[in-house]
Amino acid sequence: MIPPIYIIAQNNVSASSIAGPIDVFHTANLLIKNIIGESGEQLIWKIVSLRETEIASATGITFKSESLLNQITEPGWIYIPGVVVENDDEVLTYLNCNQDLANKLSDLYNSGFSLAANCTGVFLLADSGVLDGKSATTTWWLKDLFHKRYPRVELDIDSLIINHRRIICTGTAMAHLEMALSLVDKILGGKYAHLCRKYLLIENSHKTQTPYLRLTNNQKSTFMQSANQYLLSHLHEDLRMHDIASALAVSIRTLNRRIKESTGDTPLQHIQKLRIERSKYLLETSSLSTGEIIERVGYYDNSSFGVIFKRYTGLTLGQYRQKFCAQANLKK
Repeated sequence: MIPPIYIIAQNNVSASSIAGPIDVFHTANLLIKNIIGESGEQLIWKIVSLRETEIASATGITFKSESLLNQITEPGWIYIPGVVVENDDEVLTYLNCNQDLANKLSDLYNSGFSLAANCTGVFLLADSGVLDGKSATTTWWLKDLFHKRYPRVELDIDSLIINHRRIICTGTAMAHLEMALSLVDKILGGKYAHLCRKYLLIENSHKTQTPYLRLTNNQKSTFMQSANQYLLSHLHEDLRMHDIASALAVSIRTLNRRIKESTGDTPLQHIQKLRIERSKYLLETSSLSTGEIIERVGYYDNSSFGVIFKRYTGLTLGQYRQKFCAQANLKK
C-alpha cells in the first residue's frame, strides 16, 4: 500500500514549496495513468495544518487544510515546507512558537512516520531531535545559525539534498522540487522519478549548493560593520593586519579576536571570502577579463586565485561566468 504524503501548511509559508511538490506528485500520477492505466496505484497527498483551516502564504496565496495534524493516524511521509524569514531573529521566533510542533514530529517519527523538510523546515526537524547524529542540509544563508544551534547534527551545507531512509532534508528555496522527486523515488520507484524529471524539465546537473553560496553581511556588531566597510573599500590593495587594526583603532590581537568571534574565521580567511564574493559579482555583472577581475580583488597570481576560487565555488572562474553571467544569459 502506498503511504500518504501529509504537507504541513503554516502561515507565511513559501507558496511554491507547497504548490511545486504537488505539481510533481500530480505529474507522477498522470504518468502512472498513461503507462499502467487506471489500475495503477497513485500518490495520495493531503494538506494539513496545526489549527487553521485556511493558511496564508508569504505572498498572500492561500491554501485550504483538509485536516489537522493531530487527526492523522495512517503512517506516511510528513513534509514540512519552509517559511519565509529575513534574518536569524525571525528564525528563532518561528522556532520558539513551534516547539509543540517539533515535539509532535518526534513522536510521529518514533511511531513510524517518515519526515521530509525543505529550507527552514529542516530547523524544525533538528529541534525535534530526529537529526541528532545524522547529516543534514538547509538553506545556505542560515548555515551559521544552524551549526551553532544544533552541534549534534552534522551540517553538510554543500549538499542540495540529503537522503536517509526515513528522513529527507533539502536546501534553499527551489530545492523542494528535488525533495518531491526523492519522495516519488522512495514511494513509486526511480523510474517514475526519472520520468517526472524529464517531463517537467528539472535538470539533474547538480546536487550541490556550493556555486550559489554567498557571504551574508547581516552583522549586528558595529565593529564588524566598520571592519567590512573598510575591507570592501580596500580589497584591491595589499591588506596588512597592522593597517586594518590601525584604521579600526584596535590592536592586532583585538582585531583577530573580534573577527573570529563574529564570523568564525581568521581575518585572512574573512578577507579571502570577501574577495571571492567581489570576484563573483564582477564575473556576473561585468565584461572585465578574469585577469582584470583578479587584480581588482587584490590578487596578482592568476593560478593561485583560481585554485582558491574553485575551492569555494566548485567551479573555475570561466565556468562560473558561463553559468551566472547576466550578459551571457541575455544573449541566450
